Amino acid sequence: MPTALTRSGSDPGIGQKLHDVVVIGSFTGHNGRDRAEIQLDELEELARTLGTSVVERSSVPVHEPHPATFFRSGAVEALKARLGELGGPAVMVNDRLSPRQQRNLEEAWGVPVLDRTEVILAIFARRAVTAEGRSRWRWPNWSISSPASREDGPTWSGSAAAWASEAVRGRPRSRSTGA
Repeated sequence: MPTALTRSGSDPGIGQKLHDVVVIGSFTGHNGRDRAEIQLDELEELARTLGTSVVERSSVPVHEPHPATFFRSGAVEALKARLGELGGPAVMVNDRLSPRQQRNLEEAWGVPVLDRTEVILAIFARRAVTAEGRSRWRWPNWSISSPASREDGPTWSGSAAAWASEAVRGRPRSRSTGA
């Protein structure tokens, strides 16, 4: 059973609650491994930005995502054993997980599991210092925070997605002009 730790990226304190993490990515084919390694480098940087310590990284071959756990049962069991050896760190998966896959992995591994989207949302939440900033990250996050509403993945409205993309580029949209 997962720990009582709230693991969702919608939790503004998730960066303070997670300490050690393992980052996991998937790849298909031999050439996909190089791309997966680059993406894992990015996920490691996101994990550090969130204030966590990356204790290990892993690339797992996935020909087709398993509907229940994303990874096949052999990979899930191997990763469970490795997480036990490492003392049960949280897991950050570079791929987009459905709520069902995330819940099943948390149950199988007994640790919090965040996908890349939740890691990014947690960074936004942590950096939101003004009341307006906190309300802006919360509003688009409503559809993501409830696993039942996230079955098809996160959905952001146009204005929320535009704000997030501008904020990532360091140019937050002006409140007075709406542009």
